[in-house]
Amino acid sequence: MGSAAGIAPWRGYDHARCLRRHRGGPEAELALSDEQRGRIYDSVMRIADAPVAQAPAPALADALPGEVPMQDLPASVTREIPLVQGHKFVKFDDRIVVVNPASRLVVAMIPRYKLLP
Repeated sequence: MGSAAGIAPWRGYDHARCLRRHRGGPEAELALSDEQRGRIYDSVMRIADAPVAQAPAPALADALPGEVPMQDLPASVTREIPLVQGHKFVKFDDRIVVVNPASRLVVAMIPRYKLLP
C-alpha cells in the first residue's frame, strides 16, 4: 500500500533525519578534517576530570539522552576550530561525541583510539 503521494515508504527510513543530514543546517554533521578531529581528541583526553558517560553511545545524527550531561569544549579548541563554537562534548567508553546543545543531536563522532602510523 502506497503513501498519500503514491510512493511506498521505505522501511526504517527517517525523512526528518535525512533532511537534517543533507540540508547542511545546524543539525547536519560537522565537516571536520582528520586534523581537527585529532585536535579535539587530544584536548578532550587531556581533561582529567571529564566524566565518561554511563549510557549507550548514540550514533551520528541521533539525540543524546536527556540524562547524559554535556561538557564545554576547551576554549583553545573553539578558538582554533570555529566550526565547533557553541557545541559541547561527551566522552563515552569508545568515542567522543560533539553535540549541538540546543537539539542534543550528535554532530560529530571521534573514536577514542588512534591509528599508529
